[in-house]
Amino acid sequence: MLEKHYTLKEVCEALGVHRNTFLRWISAGKVKAIQLGRDWRIPESEISRICSKGVQDTQVLCKAKTREGEKESGQK
Repeated sequence: MLEKHYTLKEVCEALGVHRNTFLRWISAGKVKAIQLGRDWRIPESEISRICSKGVQDTQVLCKAKTREGEKESGQK
C-alpha cells in the first residue's frame, strides 16, 4: 500500500512551523521530502517522526498532539 503524502502547506499548518523554516530543514537534510516540480510532499511517516522525536537541533511542538492532550484533560 502506498504511503500518504501531505503538501508543505498542510504540514506547516499542522506543526505550526513557518514555510521557510520547513524548507531550510529539508535543504539541511533534517526532514525527508519529495519535490514534484516546484511543490513538496512530505510522507506521513516523516510527520510522525517529527511529532515523536522532533527535528534535530530544534523544538517542534505538534499542534495536533497538543490539541488531543487538551481534549483528554478537558482544556480548550
